[in-house]
Amino acid sequence: MNVGDSRAEALFLAEQRSDDDFRHDAPTPTGRPSSKGRIVVADDDPTIRVYLRGLLENHGYSVLEASDGNEALRHVRKERVDLVITDILMPEREGLETIQILKRQHRSVGIVAISGADNPAYLNMARSFGASATLRKPLQAQALLAAVAKVLQEVRTK
Repeated sequence: MNVGDSRAEALFLAEQRSDDDFRHDAPTPTGRPSSKGRIVVADDDPTIRVYLRGLLENHGYSVLEASDGNEALRHVRKERVDLVITDILMPEREGLETIQILKRQHRSVGIVAISGADNPAYLNMARSFGASATLRKPLQAQALLAAVAKVLQEVRTK
């Protein structure tokens, strides 16, 4: 499913709402959330954030949302975060600057950069600034999940 397909998104979101018994962030007997990792999704488009949150939570990840790079960095400073998925073009603090700050101040956090911009140079710059993976919008769910798993594996083996 592509994120840009609004009919597919509506069906996906409806499926998510009806699947309340499949919660990976429910506490375990130890009281900790059962999660494959904590991810911040930074995108100025709320539809993208809701879609990615549902997709990732449905696959066992704990997700925090951010509407720009400043909010993403606040989450990283306050919470234990394993991975940031960041859009490149956002208001306030954009993705490339966010990636540079993460690499300087939070080296253990993995980064996946996403962009719908026509110019592929943005994603090339994101990789050169430290993103471990880059994906073009519209996003393919399986490609995103594979990139997340790969980057988290890299982060955990460092």
